[in-house]
Amino acid sequence: MPGMLPAACRWLEAETGFYLMFNYRNVAVLRKRDGYYELELKWGDRPHFDQVRSAEKGKRWVERWIANAKGPPGEARRRR
Repeated sequence: MPGMLPAACRWLEAETGFYLMFNYRNVAVLRKRDGYYELELKWGDRPHFDQVRSAEKGKRWVERWIANAKGPPGEARRRR
């Protein structure tokens, strides 16, 4: 779905995988492995890891996650 990512986000494609940049900071990466993609998302106070079958599915998952995230990347949530 277009428009899910903040304006400061963009995907970069490289030989080693796909990188989601927030301004000039890498917040997510999709790396090709044996028949699947490894996904790593660094947003908030902890990283998230997953495996997906296609780069497109991984990108959609990351975009949906960020659309529902609270606060900018790197900002830890306050614990009550």
